[in-house]
Amino acid sequence: MVIFDNELLCTDMFCSKSPDCTELNVRLSRKEDITPRYSIVVTDKQQIKDKINSFAAIIVPKGRDCDWLFGVQRGRINLVENSGFDRLAIVYLQRDHEYSSIEDVKVEIYSTIKKLTPELLKTNLKSKKKITFLSMSDDLGQCKQIASGESKFSGKYFIEEIKRNNKDLFRRLIFTATPNSIQSECKLVKVKIQRKVRNIVDYSYLASEHHTYMALAAAMVSKIENAFKVLIIGLGGGALTMFLHIFFKQANITSLEIDSEILQIAKKYFGFKENKQLNVIISDGIDYLHTAAARGEQYHAIFFDVDSKDLSLGVSCPPLNFLQPSLLEDVSKCLHSAGVFVLNLACQDKEIRFETVGKTKKIFQHITSFKTEYDLNELFFLL
Repeated sequence: MVIFDNELLCTDMFCSKSPDCTELNVRLSRKEDITPRYSIVVTDKQQIKDKINSFAAIIVPKGRDCDWLFGVQRGRINLVENSGFDRLAIVYLQRDHEYSSIEDVKVEIYSTIKKLTPELLKTNLKSKKKITFLSMSDDLGQCKQIASGESKFSGKYFIEEIKRNNKDLFRRLIFTATPNSIQSECKLVKVKIQRKVRNIVDYSYLASEHHTYMALAAAMVSKIENAFKVLIIGLGGGALTMFLHIFFKQANITSLEIDSEILQIAKKYFGFKENKQLNVIISDGIDYLHTAAARGEQYHAIFFDVDSKDLSLGVSCPPLNFLQPSLLEDVSKCLHSAGVFVLNLACQDKEIRFETVGKTKKIFQHITSFKTEYDLNELFFLL
């Protein structure tokens, strides 16, 4: 444990490396804190010809830590490249702590940020030139936790609501194991029901870019078949499932979810509703597909939208056992002759991606892929 100033202790410090850059990660706590009060990531501009000549700190408002600019390394690299500085110390406010004002935050972390300043610039600080602080807004962010719990399969989770632009309200499901990643998100809109104003879910909103591609695949098969069957592996908050149900009335949708707790979360907090054309089966997706293939079941669209719990493998979606040739063969057997299988692959390991492409080419006749702009996701359309 390292003391950075009279108030804050450095409880953890490590470097995270990737082919793109190396970042320094720092966790800060007060003596009485059980959990870190601040998290800081130091990111440098990628192509610096000589020494670091400029430095600034940026304070991320509560609820914005999952934004692409702050939540993933590619976003942070983009942020520093467009900031006008060679190095940025990105300061994250923690959800379970209270902060009085932006100015008080600056005072509390100033000594720490000063120690992260490049050596070349420390002489400027001695001459009383202050550190530059950037901020995304004038306030600390509007983020409120409304529920929490624990899932047998996914561990601890919490539900939070955040307000953007001081008007738009969003609800999120986040797992504690991956706090910078949004598992599910919906947009809330105000409506008047029985003379009372309430927030309800806007089913027309898709927060995830990869869900837009899956909706496009559903539109493709809807042009071929008047009534069609959709199988979705992974429910989450049910945003994709509800969107397809609302906009494709002729679709019969089955969603597979291994975790019954997730289904209850979707119903209670994300407005998910089952009916005759939309049902959820609590089942292991792999077991279900094996059985469905053996029974000769067919679907016009099959979507893999399931996350991996083991992030050490370099793949966050899907779990590696969903990429086994035997399972992909079963998917092919379950796919209607005019159907499409969409595989959502979020992979940092180039070798795994190369192997996945090789497996799919042996099973499916036509393969097209699209990379999302802001995430690691790559959508494979397989026919």
